[in-house]
Amino acid sequence: MHASTPTMVQCSSLLFIAFLVAFSFTSSSSANSLQTYVIHVQRNIADDFPTNNADDLETWYRSFLPQIDTNSVVDDSDRLVYSYSKVFSGFAARLTDEELNLTSKKPGFVRAFPNAVIPLLTTHTPDFLGLRGSAGLWNSTNLGKGVIVGVLDSGILPGHPSFDDNGVPPPPARWKGRCDFGPGGCNNKIIGARAFLSGNDAASNATDPTDDEGHGSHTASTISGNFVRDVGSFGTTDRSFRATVKLGDGREFYGESLYQPKNFTSRPLPLSYHRNTCPVFANRDGLVLCDPSRDSNSNLIGAGAAVNVGAIRVNSEEQGYTIPASDLPYPGSAVSFADGVKIKEYIASVNNPTASISFNGTVLGVSPAPTVAFFSSRGPSLVVPGLLKPDISGPGLNILAAWNRNANSRSSYKVPFNVVSGTSMATPHISGVAALIKSLHSDWSPAMIKSAIMTSSDFQDRDGNRVKDEQLEDASFYAMGAGHVNPSKAARPGLVYDLAADDYIAYLCGAVGENGTSIVARRSVSCSGVKTVKDFELNYPTITVAAASTSGGVTVNRTVTNVGSATAEYKAEVDVPEGVNVTVTPGTLNFSKVNEKLTFSVSVTAAAAAEGNLKWISGDTVVRSALVVTA
Repeated sequence: MHASTPTMVQCSSLLFIAFLVAFSFTSSSSANSLQTYVIHVQRNIADDFPTNNADDLETWYRSFLPQIDTNSVVDDSDRLVYSYSKVFSGFAARLTDEELNLTSKKPGFVRAFPNAVIPLLTTHTPDFLGLRGSAGLWNSTNLGKGVIVGVLDSGILPGHPSFDDNGVPPPPARWKGRCDFGPGGCNNKIIGARAFLSGNDAASNATDPTDDEGHGSHTASTISGNFVRDVGSFGTTDRSFRATVKLGDGREFYGESLYQPKNFTSRPLPLSYHRNTCPVFANRDGLVLCDPSRDSNSNLIGAGAAVNVGAIRVNSEEQGYTIPASDLPYPGSAVSFADGVKIKEYIASVNNPTASISFNGTVLGVSPAPTVAFFSSRGPSLVVPGLLKPDISGPGLNILAAWNRNANSRSSYKVPFNVVSGTSMATPHISGVAALIKSLHSDWSPAMIKSAIMTSSDFQDRDGNRVKDEQLEDASFYAMGAGHVNPSKAARPGLVYDLAADDYIAYLCGAVGENGTSIVARRSVSCSGVKTVKDFELNYPTITVAAASTSGGVTVNRTVTNVGSATAEYKAEVDVPEGVNVTVTPGTLNFSKVNEKLTFSVSVTAAAAAEGNLKWISGDTVVRSALVVTA
């Protein structure tokens, strides 16, 4: 059974919490079989709606459940799995199709979500992000001291060196959480951990929040792990675990492999090509070129090896130049799709193709960097097309962080660290940056922190060129979001775009009506008299408008808050391709105090879809908003 765990960790004092919250039951397509559903209900259907008292809520939730027929062939045990009371109005229950139909007819029912197990997608990054102990954001925030970070994942591994509390002060007095580990499980670093499995409270059934597989420990240590000697505790996108393939004709191709054998032969070996998988050759020398398995997300598959036997794995066309490094039980190298095509052409063109693999260890400063990985989510949002999605990008490829050495793995090494790739690796990097900014600006709202991260991001790589995607083509804003996170700039953004709850109410009233808005807000909301706004009119730090299909163009307003120097003058600069006309009014913003707010308008006309940037510039401070024109 897969489980997710919330954990609390303190940042140098950052705090991490792991909780188990996911439910997983075997389901059947039979109409009489039980399946687990998360039932969303509307809380304000009556004046006598129960309070947040746990017993009152459970009683009300049970009123949605049908009477159980004790003569039924279906299990008649308690169907209520869990009662939610904090951020969600509803409960989890096991129901048949017929029972769900009856439940859906009761007043207050909103929607039922079938339970699903969502798989976990899974140190040089500080330097790559401009974070250094003696200077920059880490220094100015004292490593985020005092900030509490909550992580919802597969758990956490107490006792791991990444969560050592040496030099970490006790939790702040405001911390009221609890720890479900045994004695010694929590410390000044891991200040709380709870586990919820199948809806049962960890305290009542002793469910252990220990991370059995490593994913939760990996993400937690990325956000707020302590320094560990002789390990880079974060990952990077300009690092290569290089394994160079040299063909018999002298051409070389850079590949990746975590396994770096020191005694592998340097002489050329016979090279052959096998589709789809990497077979095992236990009794002969040679290298085999193979495509990725069509039914597996593994990087190289196979088992066993002999001396001077190795494999060259070719990326799929979709993966392009994104090469997730893998730790193999035999020598090998993973190469890009384009390089794989060239190697296949070589094999087909000569009678006795040969190749060798040289293992070059860790190589830093590779280019281009950063790039957008093939597994990174792409926009636009189908629900809110007027808001640019994704918002931001961060390091997520080949990230080195804490791991459970005993977790099931193909790895031949049982070490407390692992290199993993995925959106789960990028997310904690952004979360860690947000925690540092919160430490520096404790009065900032989440929207202000988000704005600071987005408007200070980089859309150019370290060589000054546009950030590339997995095909080494220019990445669009729908691939990289506003840009790649730049922590040092995000700490001092100059101007921010703030958003309050009422701003979203104005949008929701127009999008889903009064009833839908009340459901989302979890309180009664009257939309009468509310001036509604469209998604693109929200005070977002990016601008996305359908100007190419709108006669006369589109005009939007934005309000910025001065969080830099008290007295400052910002001038607008627009960078757009031909055929796009953008007018910013006024073209200059003059601030006379900190936290002063000024409003400007942006009018856009265009003949076709395009991308560009709106920049507010004051000296060395550049506040950049990605500008997307859609058809």
